[in-house]
Amino acid sequence: MDINATSAADAAAERAVEPAAEAAVELYGSFHLGGTELALPVAALQEVVGYPAAVTPVPLAPGHLLGIFNLRGTLIPIVDLRQLLHLPDDAVRAASKVAIVELGDARVGLQFDTTGEILRVPAAQKIVFDRADHAAPIICGALKLNGGERILQILCAAALLGLPDVPQLHHRATAPERRAQQAQRRQTVSFRVADAHLALPMAAIQEIIRVPAMHPSPLADAICIGMLNLRGTTVPVIDFARFMGLARDGSAAPQPAGTADERRIVVLNQRDVHVGLLVDEVRSIVGYRDDELLAMPVYSRRHVTLFAGCLGNEGRDSIILVNPEALCSHEQITAVAQGHRELYRDRTQAGGVPGGHLGGKAGDNAGHGRRGAGGARETYVTFRLGHLLGVRIGQLREVIDYSS
Repeated sequence: MDINATSAADAAAERAVEPAAEAAVELYGSFHLGGTELALPVAALQEVVGYPAAVTPVPLAPGHLLGIFNLRGTLIPIVDLRQLLHLPDDAVRAASKVAIVELGDARVGLQFDTTGEILRVPAAQKIVFDRADHAAPIICGALKLNGGERILQILCAAALLGLPDVPQLHHRATAPERRAQQAQRRQTVSFRVADAHLALPMAAIQEIIRVPAMHPSPLADAICIGMLNLRGTTVPVIDFARFMGLARDGSAAPQPAGTADERRIVVLNQRDVHVGLLVDEVRSIVGYRDDELLAMPVYSRRHVTLFAGCLGNEGRDSIILVNPEALCSHEQITAVAQGHRELYRDRTQAGGVPGGHLGGKAGDNAGHGRRGAGGARETYVTFRLGHLLGVRIGQLREVIDYSS
């Protein structure tokens, strides 16, 4: 046997194996989150930045969405992985890092405590996790390093960006679209709701008033806090902070005595839907061109149309522009507005919301008649529970005194 020939053959075989081994090596970036070490494929990692100084809270956001920030003209949502992965929240947020993950046109920022290193990992050291339903899990595998002494869990970028409640970037305008938008200028009224800075187009606002003494509403619920008579029109008032998922304890409560009440009611009138929005403070009139409106990341398909975009302010909180047509078409707002319109249709035509009852003195039980839809006269017994209610007399068995 020719030893030299054998050695040459072995060397050729080794050279043939080298490209295959090189192709099997994958690049990962490592990050620390509490006591957990995580990894992301470098191919999905756009960059890592410090935690931004100005983060804008987003209405109707899930708990794991910390807000959005302006990164060189693009709005990036920041997701708190601690909540998604059920890890304890013990970090100082200002010292955190944000990893920008990009997949196609979708971008999202993931908050971490500290960055780690860039790792070249052979495919043999990667373990893939599968789910029974074949859906992509957030933790899609693990890297087993140092003979198994060091374990890094791998985050799946596609799973994070594909979750219904994780923000994704909207359509980006093409160059011809941007040129067509530059000449158009619009005006909005901006206001504060809890910690968020929102705005509505000026054309959609009928008027803005100080908070008056409101009538209790028989249709009051979690978001409807009362109603008012605005020159003959019944207008239900919505706690806008609660509707937007931004409410703090006591957000709709009156201001303490001796302090100026900055709250206002913004009255909208869209396609015969009259509604008042209780806001904490009206700030200013803000003008913008369409090409200055940043694409708004959305985090739930059912809320996509509620936000028209965002006016980004470098170093300050951004202003989120609300779509008034979508707002007044929202099922909760529509139900409240239509309910009040139907309930007080006759009163509205006659000159406004009544003081709160159909007749009789407050606190009295009394029988009252009204005509039904077919013209037949119906008899109701009324009683007061905060505001006046009524029940058909045929549905009432008896009325007795209550004694403790």
